[in-house]
Amino acid sequence: MEKDYENDCVIELNVGGTLMNTLRSTVTKEADSLLANMIKGNVPLTKDGTGRYFLDRDPVIFGHVLEFLRSGLHPPHNKVIHVYEYAKYFGITKLVDLMEQFQTVQYKKRADEAKSKLDPVKYDKLKQNIICKLAGLSRFRDKCVCIQTCVNSANTIPGCTCESWKIIGVRKQQLAGTKTYTHAYTSKPPIPTELPITDDNLLIAIREDLYQLGFGKLRYYRGQENCKCHFHSEYLYILLSKRHEDKLIDFQTQWENI
Repeated sequence: MEKDYENDCVIELNVGGTLMNTLRSTVTKEADSLLANMIKGNVPLTKDGTGRYFLDRDPVIFGHVLEFLRSGLHPPHNKVIHVYEYAKYFGITKLVDLMEQFQTVQYKKRADEAKSKLDPVKYDKLKQNIICKLAGLSRFRDKCVCIQTCVNSANTIPGCTCESWKIIGVRKQQLAGTKTYTHAYTSKPPIPTELPITDDNLLIAIREDLYQLGFGKLRYYRGQENCKCHFHSEYLYILLSKRHEDKLIDFQTQWENI
């Protein structure tokens, strides 16, 4: 549905059930974009019952795309990834280039590249196992998970998965004017995976997925140790913590950032 407005025309869009009005010149600003070609009729575009152009998209995210086309405004930081995906979908190259300057998008691109080098089935299984374990842990000491590579091979002796604890640091507390110290632990058995824990691509992928899910920043520690059954194995420990909690622990191992 279009109406003459000076030398341009107003277009009514139905975006995911939300009505939006904009100028035709706005949505066709990048002439070669998919969005522009949709409006120009070069690409099939569904219309609703009243003749409005219909886009089956989130109206909030699409609204940020419109604001960029109208006045070049940046989206809020917590919407950058979503707007980036929309910009790629609609082929709005200037917005794509702008979004790729944000660190969150750079991390995502790096993670996407890392995931492309991993077995997707094995990685998704490991990720779901990590998320399920974290979902069941709420105490401070349980914010560290252990991962162990278990490859089925005639030449490989699998590590022991006995129940044990590893001290990762000492938590500082202050009660009634006195300071007390309690151990911060991580529990085992470890989460098994067939992916090599020495592969940095695995760390990069996990870091981004857990961050996007709101688990905070990630640090890691790779170690070799004997369990109480005297099996020697290599382990990957992933530590998840909020910024304000870092000061509460004196760590006994050297944790590395990704």
